[in-house]
Amino acid sequence: MTIIPYPHLTLPTSFYQLLGSYLNQRIEDIEDSETDMLTLHFRDPDYSAENGGFHPVEIGLEREGKDWQLCYLTDFAWSGGPFPELEKEIDFCFSDDRLYHSFIGSCHLTQANELLQTYLQNFIGYVQNEVFKVELKLH
Repeated sequence: MTIIPYPHLTLPTSFYQLLGSYLNQRIEDIEDSETDMLTLHFRDPDYSAENGGFHPVEIGLEREGKDWQLCYLTDFAWSGGPFPELEKEIDFCFSDDRLYHSFIGSCHLTQANELLQTYLQNFIGYVQNEVFKVELKLH
């Protein structure tokens, strides 16, 4: 099962390998389904508005023939008070080539390459340190 590289920026090979490893764990379920979309959910079970922790992350992939392509990577964070809500903080939308950040607004993804590269390196490190519980959903 292959993940098609994002064409406008060079993303770390280790990021594609990480995603591929989770897809390969469920390869039979994926191949047996007619799903056109997958979502990987990365959750720190201890993350809370009061104590902090690692932000929840969702990565969406869309089927492209027998392969998969990145659709989005969204990072969520608690926001507001006194009754905080979990909201999008960073949304890398690969299908629209856009970045949304709650503090800076929106821009073309190529303008945010440095932020994206730093984010992915940190994310890969967090996954390697097993801070997340990971779930794969077929849609």
